[in-house]
Amino acid sequence: MEHQHGKVTRLMAARCEHCPLCRHARKNPDTMLGKAIRLHGRFCPFWHAWEKVYGDGAENGVASADSPR
Repeated sequence: MEHQHGKVTRLMAARCEHCPLCRHARKNPDTMLGKAIRLHGRFCPFWHAWEKVYGDGAENGVASADSPR
């Protein structure tokens, strides 16, 4: 289903998708900066929107903020 998420959720996810810090954290989850940004992601509404729209990270090859280490 193409439009299963609301417009606001998709816009928030797009902002997170293009955020250089969030992208770094998803690509490099084991670095100090990656861990700090992922910790921030637990409270960030944009990060949560990204996870809703793009999945939990497993199928995208990236680590989720809530994924087990």
